[in-house]
Amino acid sequence: MNRQNAHIVVIGAGVGGLSAAALLAQSGHRVTVLEAQTYPGGCAGTFYHQGFRFDAGATVAGGFQPNGPHTLIGKRLGIEWPVRRAKVAWAVHLPEQHIDVTDDREDVLRQFPQSAEFWNEQAIVADLSWSLAARGLPWPPADAMELLTLARTGLSQFPRDLRLLPLACLSAAHWLRRYGLDRDPAFRRFIDGQLIISAQTTSSDANALYSATALDLPRQGVYHAVGGMGAIAETLAE
Repeated sequence: MNRQNAHIVVIGAGVGGLSAAALLAQSGHRVTVLEAQTYPGGCAGTFYHQGFRFDAGATVAGGFQPNGPHTLIGKRLGIEWPVRRAKVAWAVHLPEQHIDVTDDREDVLRQFPQSAEFWNEQAIVADLSWSLAARGLPWPPADAMELLTLARTGLSQFPRDLRLLPLACLSAAHWLRRYGLDRDPAFRRFIDGQLIISAQTTSSDANALYSATALDLPRQGVYHAVGGMGAIAETLAE
């Protein structure tokens, strides 16, 4: 079979499936997207009920920063995304604290000044992750072959950052322990709340490298989709 003439079927009209389908179609492939729901987007979709629109799951989005994945795909496809940046990524309510999480983390550092060194390292690790992702390299690597590919074509360009590799074998909880932050129940709860949103687990089970990127969403920018989260998938579908 001529792979260029292959008819490709994408299962699921989530943002990932629609992005892949749109890029394949732009490359000249015949593409069919199959979706069980009556609306696109999956957990990042928006549905109608009794004349109102409701988000199916996620209510804010990331990846629209300069060189972010949605920005890169949008440029390639000629898409103008219907999004606007939120000044406050999210507000965290703890039993005795209220924290506004913004891109400069001003309120976070004011209330948790002992965490400054942790956030400095988090930003370094996250910048590396975003850079690798922008190059289309597998991150985090899923198997030995992807790890080899990463070592050959990715980390060879970042010799200064090889010291960060040990984080690949640590949980976020162990990472916090390096800075003595695991002994602060309020800060641990603050981190766990954010990881539940962006990594779907807490610091005890989240990988440290993955957590660095998951915790980076406020710094990179969180966005509201005009018309509901489903507007992102609807734009891709069109």
